Amino acid sequence: MKKHLRFLPLLATLTSLLLLQIGPLATAKEQERPMIVGKKGVVTFYTETKVGDLVLKPGIYRVQHRTIDSEHFMEFTRADTYEYYPEGYTWHIKKAKCVLELLENTVSQTVVLSVKEDGFDRIIRIKLKGENVVHHLF
Repeated sequence: MKKHLRFLPLLATLTSLLLLQIGPLATAKEQERPMIVGKKGVVTFYTETKVGDLVLKPGIYRVQHRTIDSEHFMEFTRADTYEYYPEGYTWHIKKAKCVLELLENTVSQTVVLSVKEDGFDRIIRIKLKGENVVHHLF
């Protein structure tokens, strides 16, 4: 029995070294994942579509997340037309507030989720390809 006890300090040392090697792996998994935002998507609306308080006319739009001060917005830019103002031609840009929800994985395809409301399609969520968040619009 005493012969086995002489290996106890060696076993304790080896166990400690093993735990020191595994410890950082467990900590790395617990760290927060960074949010990937700011990618651009292109969507086409075939009917008038509501987003927040806005009504978007039918057309092709470039969609991108923006942050102004600490508020989050989805920016909808008409990609198929622009308007003339006395200062010159400009793209038609509209913004709608959003809240971000972190996803487990990166989005592989741009997806726009809408519901029917008062005869209009209302956009409630957008996922943009290459991001790892859902944009909840209100």
